[in-house]
Amino acid sequence: MNGKWSYPFTAIYGQEKAKKAILLALINPKIGGVLLAGDKGTAKSTLVRGILPLLEESASLIELPLNATKEQILGGINFEHVLKTGKRKVQHGLLARAHGKILYIDEVNLLSNGVANILMNVKETKKIKIESEGISFDYYSDFLLIGTMNPEEGMLSSKFLDRFGLYVHVKGETDIQLRKKIIESRLAYERDKEGFCKQQQRQLADLQNHIQQAKRLLAKLFVQEEIERFAAEITLQACCEGHRADLLLIETAKAMAALNQEKTLSIVHIQEAAEFVLPHRIRDVNNQQQKESSKDESFQTEIENNQTEMESIKEPFHAEQINKNGEFEQESIIKESVEAPHELIDLSLIEPFVQKSSIRKEGNGKRTRTKTSKKIGRYIKSKLPIGKPSDIAFDATIRVAARYQKVRKSNGNFIVIHSSDLRQKVREKRTGNLILFLVDASGSMGVKKRMSIVKSAILSLLQEAYQKRDKVGLITFSNDESKVLLEPTRSIELANKELAEIPTGGNTPLALGLETAFNKIRLINYKEPDYAPFLVLITDGRANSMKSADNQWKAAITICDEIQSQKIKSMVIDTETGFIQLGLAKELAKELGASYCKMEDIRSDSIVKAITSS
Repeated sequence: MNGKWSYPFTAIYGQEKAKKAILLALINPKIGGVLLAGDKGTAKSTLVRGILPLLEESASLIELPLNATKEQILGGINFEHVLKTGKRKVQHGLLARAHGKILYIDEVNLLSNGVANILMNVKETKKIKIESEGISFDYYSDFLLIGTMNPEEGMLSSKFLDRFGLYVHVKGETDIQLRKKIIESRLAYERDKEGFCKQQQRQLADLQNHIQQAKRLLAKLFVQEEIERFAAEITLQACCEGHRADLLLIETAKAMAALNQEKTLSIVHIQEAAEFVLPHRIRDVNNQQQKESSKDESFQTEIENNQTEMESIKEPFHAEQINKNGEFEQESIIKESVEAPHELIDLSLIEPFVQKSSIRKEGNGKRTRTKTSKKIGRYIKSKLPIGKPSDIAFDATIRVAARYQKVRKSNGNFIVIHSSDLRQKVREKRTGNLILFLVDASGSMGVKKRMSIVKSAILSLLQEAYQKRDKVGLITFSNDESKVLLEPTRSIELANKELAEIPTGGNTPLALGLETAFNKIRLINYKEPDYAPFLVLITDGRANSMKSADNQWKAAITICDEIQSQKIKSMVIDTETGFIQLGLAKELAKELGASYCKMEDIRSDSIVKAITSS
């Protein structure tokens, strides 16, 4: 990575804790890694890229792209060499180059599961073994892992979080004078990057010498028995899993003492190290026990408790139990305080309908499989290229060329390939979904229970939104109006806040609700075409408003036809109950080309598992 005129580490004002975490990891590589999580624009990436002048000549910063393939990361066969010489040659991947260096991942929370699993395994074993195309080789890869991320876009799994030795939550500075200095410094850098960086050379050299002195001091530090006991007591009180936290506390405390040029390790160093090592590892066992015994506690209280203990970093959200006896039947417009059921909703009925998309999307995600023209995704087959091939399928190309080798002149090549032999890869990848709930909130039977199930479904889906790259939204229709109660989002906190009270009651403007949902999907597809829309309509199909019921129904059918013509996947959940049923919701499903089920069929095993498992 070329960082000749990157913004200097020593010129960054504020963010002292983040800077210290990085310095500790540079001093003691046994810490293993640093994760900086915080809002955008808080200098996370600038801090990381600014350390280049501080690194030794043998070290450097290797950046891992989010769209890197397994072959690019681990390595494989050098096909160019094979075609030229006829001999196999290993081509090492990005992790081979990262050995003894720093591996940096920006927006690490958006990394695919497959790549994250590779990194976790390599961090654990420090060894990579490749068996591909008839060859087998292995190599070592031991690197310092640094990641930056914005938690609003989703969190990491607890297993991946644990691979980062230190965690720092980065916030914007609140001191006016300090913010003023940040502005002045940045403007000076933009005016003359080279001159600005040269002004910082002395400070960078002093800091680099300080790091080298700290490394020499680190090797001489002795850990006393009482220090080890104190570290064990702290991690035990924090209910940390395993013993990784204990060891990291010791290694971080040693780096802390060395950074301060202190020759003796003390309890103070352990206490300060705990601020970096434990935040993403704390488990609140008492809070979990209270949730099991007291299921009527509100979700907001749980979130506040978890934020206090930093639990929300690694534990999944569990919504609270509601009172099952009361069903809202009132016709007037009121705001209901809607809580979600304790049990998370299971959407297994939707699985066959959201798993694969026939529409080409180019975004990143893990929910919907779709063919892509980008050079990423799973290679599923080959095809004849149209024009100049951009993603050659070497295996298919060589198989085609092999038939003609006897009649072609070799010209010194092991294999002769003509342009007519070339084949291009067809790749398949997963994209994120835009899951939009459209719910009848009129004063019909069971509206309160209906809303609680919808809220539970939304919150359950948002648990994995950071992995699946999904967005979830909610539109309701009642009382001659249709409202977007929750703009499509990935944030559980925002969803819980916006859905605390949901207006219900009144008549049923079905056509208006469908029109609002259709317009919202078209708008988001225009702004963010990468998302695959999925509409979940929850209604009994009855339509009544200021317009006549007949006109309402015809308008609704017309919009359903438009939605189907745009190949928008959908599902209808029928809320109709009673002895006499008109079956209008089923007719809507037919017009939409949607899957269909009854609300009573999804009480126990219904709305989230299918989308989350697809």
